[in-house]
Amino acid sequence: MAVENVSKSYTGPVQMNWGYSLHPVEEVKSNSITSIMNDNSSTFGKKNKIYYALVAHYGTMNKYSAKYTGMTEDDASIFRKALVQGIMANQTDSKQGQQPLFYIEVVYKPDFDVFLGDLRRFLEVSYPDDKPIRSLNDVKIDFKDLKNVIEKMKQKGYVDEVIGWVYPYIDTSKSLVNMPLYKEVDLLAPISNKVVG
Repeated sequence: MAVENVSKSYTGPVQMNWGYSLHPVEEVKSNSITSIMNDNSSTFGKKNKIYYALVAHYGTMNKYSAKYTGMTEDDASIFRKALVQGIMANQTDSKQGQQPLFYIEVVYKPDFDVFLGDLRRFLEVSYPDDKPIRSLNDVKIDFKDLKNVIEKMKQKGYVDEVIGWVYPYIDTSKSLVNMPLYKEVDLLAPISNKVVG
């Protein structure tokens, strides 16, 4: 911990992996440069951008670490909302144009200690070979394999529930197909000040 006179170390209960695009991306051809600020100096570098990427992340909430560090269900709710609202509120140059689209969380039974792992491996992504990918409309994500494996896990009594969210103001009906059944959470709802402050 980066706190004076504290020498404890914790592994946080929430761990997120690097996100990656679910499809090939195309770099924007540009000669623009940007300044890179260092401690006492600045340099110039090339600014790289892409036309479009549907980036997916994977993470876990570890119940044992959560108990050890005191994470609560309210904390988990705040984290889910922060994933979505943080992207929307922090429109810096590197996040320009980013839009959260969906969130899927598999909640396991309390006595079940194994998990499915990286859910991205169950997604089947397709896109046309004859035209560039410029928006969500150019990509199709089929969740059928994820849906099937979750149903099998439910039948065995390993999964308690699936919670999810889809951005309500974008038509995803052609791009996100065969999604697992989930209990909807509102990730756009404000985070209560009394909870965080």
